Amino acid sequence: MLFHAELIYLLKITDKNKIMILTGKTEEDFFNWLDNQGANGIDISNWEFEKFHLLSNVSKNSLIIEWFDSVGIYISINYVDFYDELRNNTGFEIYVTNKGLSVKFRIVSIRQEAIKQAIKKANEIYNSTL
Repeated sequence: MLFHAELIYLLKITDKNKIMILTGKTEEDFFNWLDNQGANGIDISNWEFEKFHLLSNVSKNSLIIEWFDSVGIYISINYVDFYDELRNNTGFEIYVTNKGLSVKFRIVSIRQEAIKQAIKKANEIYNSTL
């Protein structure tokens, strides 16, 4: 098995078109959590940790969001469809909640972009709480 620092370096140089959204302590703690999931009742015995970068974005995002849940940072994305006289506000609202405080910070038209922005915001929150 590769050391975490080696894996993170390999992810960054082998997947140049899909840069990892997580940074700093968030990235390190996420990979530690992922590495230890077999001991926490999740069967990943047939899964190779080093191949994380080969997972689809949907699978990566699902694991990242599950990890954020485990540390008390919750991501919610809701579709909204309302209009007023000045603008059309349809799309996905992004909420990131940490310790009871929710931040609604954006409306985007594509769900995948909303997920990406939510993970970036959760990453920022986690790194700033250390």
